[in-house]
Amino acid sequence: MNGDPVFDPRHDAVFQRGYEAGTTPRTGTASPDAASPVAQTPAAASASSTAPVAPTAADTLRQSLAALNDAERPAPPLAELTDTQLHETTVHDAAGITPKKRSLPNPFIIGLWVLGPALIWGGGWLAVRATSTFSSGGTNYNSDEVPWDVLYAQFFYTISPTLVTAGITTILGLLFWHAWTWRAARR
Repeated sequence: MNGDPVFDPRHDAVFQRGYEAGTTPRTGTASPDAASPVAQTPAAASASSTAPVAPTAADTLRQSLAALNDAERPAPPLAELTDTQLHETTVHDAAGITPKKRSLPNPFIIGLWVLGPALIWGGGWLAVRATSTFSSGGTNYNSDEVPWDVLYAQFFYTISPTLVTAGITTILGLLFWHAWTWRAARR
């Protein structure tokens, strides 16, 4: 062998050993009963073809891969950039870091932060109102009349500790949730 690559005319030159872009023509696939392969050098093959050839799927694939390789190439360190390049790019772009967009807070968490103190305040207010009704005394009721004030006071006195407990639990749960998300963000 003389060291020059041998191209098989039955297959596209892109997929053969020794192929260099722009030096060999595109060949279509020939029938299996075609004549024996003809040995051609890349220079001889390019000299024989003068008509422009439409891009093949292999060319499109090659261009796509080249674009991907260019996109994945890391940015040079800041020390290697010229002054004009430094003015054109930001520090974040040169380091490959994109600034994070600030996300809006969760509206349900905000609602819970409002609800927790409201439950504590409301439960406390109901407890004070119920005890003031019981302590005022001196009210006479007929047997025909329903004592709505006393019924409301008993209901409020019964429900107020539950409201205060729910408010405290909500605030403690939110504190634990914030601690958990803060810890997860630090990992």
